[in-house]
Amino acid sequence: MFFNRWILGGRAIAPSRGVITMIVVKQGDKFKSSFTGLVYGVKKIRDSMVLLEAENGSTEVLTEKNSLKLFYRKEEKKDER
Repeated sequence: MFFNRWILGGRAIAPSRGVITMIVVKQGDKFKSSFTGLVYGVKKIRDSMVLLEAENGSTEVLTEKNSLKLFYRKEEKKDER
């Protein structure tokens, strides 16, 4: 099967054939930042945007749902273990 290729940094790359996954996010879900280690709760959801609030209330982050899987890890609820 032939795929279009792009040149990136002198190397040809093929587009991903991976499956696009939809993230299901609910108010109250917890996510841990891969960079800072802070845990954020989902405060508000509107269309594709999510407002996260740090557990300690120090910061809020506005991000897209698709960015959650790149920069955050979902925290398990204690009763799910």
